Amino acid sequence: MPTCRPVNAFSASQAAAVEHKSRQVLPDIESSHKEPAPELTGGGGGIGFWWEAGVVKYLQQRYSSSMGTWQMRGASAGALTATLAACRVNVDSAFDSALRLAEEHRLFERSIGLTGVWGKIVRQWLDEVLPAHAADMCRGRLKIAVRDMHTLKLVLIDQFDNKAELIDANLASAHIPFFLDWRPFAVYRGKRYIDGSIQDALRGKHSSMLTDNGRSFLMDYKKASHPHLGAFESTPH
Repeated sequence: MPTCRPVNAFSASQAAAVEHKSRQVLPDIESSHKEPAPELTGGGGGIGFWWEAGVVKYLQQRYSSSMGTWQMRGASAGALTATLAACRVNVDSAFDSALRLAEEHRLFERSIGLTGVWGKIVRQWLDEVLPAHAADMCRGRLKIAVRDMHTLKLVLIDQFDNKAELIDANLASAHIPFFLDWRPFAVYRGKRYIDGSIQDALRGKHSSMLTDNGRSFLMDYKKASHPHLGAFESTPH
């Protein structure tokens, strides 16, 4: 599990760039309730997860009173990021928990790193950092992208009966075959899924379903110097 603290991964200059953009394009919903709630998307990030978490930390500070109304989407590592955002998890506390678990499981001593054990550690981590009512906070507001093994189509999951199901959906979205837990797929509500960002990684661009046809504010560390704000480019402020 990457252990670069998010406040360092998301640099001050990048925060300033997002601040400049967000003042221009994100609705000023701190002072007005007339604008539609923004939508935040976490793209597949892999080692860029903590960069995305740093963006979430900044947005939590910038939009502290209104972020609870935002819509969220995410795939793979971005699903984890979007879930943290939807549940208003303290990012620094999440990092401290991840580092402690990495040390407890002696990840830094393993010759094959996260391979085969990452799934159970992420499950334990999410169980620790997410609040008990996480499913209620996310139901109908958070869309987690997974790829159906039967149809090979991208599917968005937004219904979670409880916290355990929310965690299961996240692990399905981040399921790189065999890497997570030596298994070829994850199972969610009886169906088989794999990582929701695999095709995006192969194509080099995000799917329109994940970005809501460009309307979502997309966190993408590969474009860190020019944060992509989708349709908010034309949103009045």
